[in-house]
Amino acid sequence: MEVVGESNRPITFDELSFSARNLSRFRRWLRYRWNDFLNLIRMPGFVREVDFEDLVTKQRFKVSISRYYTKISVGPREYFFYRGTGGFDGTGYALCEPKDKGE
Repeated sequence: MEVVGESNRPITFDELSFSARNLSRFRRWLRYRWNDFLNLIRMPGFVREVDFEDLVTKQRFKVSISRYYTKISVGPREYFFYRGTGGFDGTGYALCEPKDKGE
């Protein structure tokens, strides 16, 4: 099959094929547009559980997920979000950091 371009010359298969860089750019563009669409319809984002300590400030940062809430802890402060909607529910304050079970 021969495709005619703007200059009325046949376009070769090499010109029609994507290079790896163009494919990567297209996938990135498609991901951005998908995320824009999800933001437009107000779809809550997905998060994973994580627990780490900032080496500079020595603060502990933790994200935990329960059946109804996503909890973000920064040091002793806790922030609760509804898991289904992503809406903010409230804050809390831990009186002490829980110790590891291995100690």
